[in-house]
Amino acid sequence: MIFSRFVLFILLSLFIFNSCSSDNDTAPIENSVPADNSDSGDDSDPTDTSEIILTNATVQEITDISATLISSYSTSSELPVQSIGFCWSTNPSPTIDDNTIEVSIDDTNFSATISNLQPSTTYYVRTFATNSSGIYYSNDGSFETDPSTEGVFEGDLILSNQNDVDAFFDMGYEIVTGDLTIETTSTPIISDLTPLEKLTVVGGRLYISNNANLVDLSGLEQLIEVGSFVVFDNHDLTGISSLSQLNTIGDDLRIIGTAIESLNGLENVTNVPGAFVVKDTQITTLQGIENLTEVGELYIVANSQLQHIDALSSLNSIYNLIQIYDNPSLENLAGLNNLTVLDLTDPSGDGPGYIIISLNPSLTDLQGLENLTEFNGVLTIRDNYSLNSIKQLASLTRLKDFLYINNNTKLEDFCVLTPLFLSGNGPDVFSTVGNAYNPTKQDIIDGNCSF
Repeated sequence: MIFSRFVLFILLSLFIFNSCSSDNDTAPIENSVPADNSDSGDDSDPTDTSEIILTNATVQEITDISATLISSYSTSSELPVQSIGFCWSTNPSPTIDDNTIEVSIDDTNFSATISNLQPSTTYYVRTFATNSSGIYYSNDGSFETDPSTEGVFEGDLILSNQNDVDAFFDMGYEIVTGDLTIETTSTPIISDLTPLEKLTVVGGRLYISNNANLVDLSGLEQLIEVGSFVVFDNHDLTGISSLSQLNTIGDDLRIIGTAIESLNGLENVTNVPGAFVVKDTQITTLQGIENLTEVGELYIVANSQLQHIDALSSLNSIYNLIQIYDNPSLENLAGLNNLTVLDLTDPSGDGPGYIIISLNPSLTDLQGLENLTEFNGVLTIRDNYSLNSIKQLASLTRLKDFLYINNNTKLEDFCVLTPLFLSGNGPDVFSTVGNAYNPTKQDIIDGNCSF
């Protein structure tokens, strides 16, 4: 009887043991393994009971369509690693059912470059590994691809003949990140810019120079932003109206040596932080820049037909200098009437800035400066041979630094300066030479202010 019970006990034990062994054969085939992730805030040893430990993917060399992924793994299992790589998706927690790339299992530190991505898109990425026990994943990582570089020329570009300009169209460029130079130095001569019709941004300087057959800027209708813009010695250029979308200039705007008759096309330009130069043109007015409010430096020089500068009437801020020089037909300075307080500094940052009004033989007075109340800098009025009145300086209550009034052969009345000098807020240096009358500062204070 005792022996029978013993045999029964042995048989029951064997049945229970076999039942447990059968349960172990149904273990899950997929295991998610935490990564050694320094961003998790957990500095503990990543050792765990998992058979493969994966680090989170590090993402480098991101472009608009690709990225390089770097990771590593370790294992204490006797089971061999069967595959390893990366999986990614636009949704969190990607799996091998999404996009994958496998790498060699021979190196525990590994990388891969994934491509055919979409620009400006967030992607989620995990490292994965497999063995006969299942699939293992790292924690989620994410990155965003760069904006599209399609249509972008990186660096500086020189177009030296019409064939180069035509090739620009064939390449479909919309953006040049550096300087774009359009200058005829070989044949065929540049005469047509319409192949630039997709161009929207030049990050550096747009330089259009020495193109003898160029009559307009057709082709630049989509241009909205430039680092700086120079139009130089295009002697047959008669108009710039194609620039009507241009609204952002990072530094200088220089229009020199052209046959243009107006500045129509610059209506959307409100600020020129550097130098705004209009020199050696055929313009009669500055029509086209009515919305300009700020400039660093203003040069209106050698425009033989220029009669009025009224279009500057919105200008209320100048930071460095004004030079109105050698405009033989200029009748007045109306257009500067919004300037009330000017504290000018030299463009180099070393010393005062200045205003020069010189060699404008049709100028009879200073109409346009009647609202100027304070001026710090150097004010020079010279060689204006018809100038007979400076009464528009009557509003000045402070003029620091220097005042030079020289070689204005018809000017004989300086009495408008008497209140300024008597107040003690007059210039540190005052000079009069070559005028019809040349008083000193003391003469004016003493009442000897006119001939």
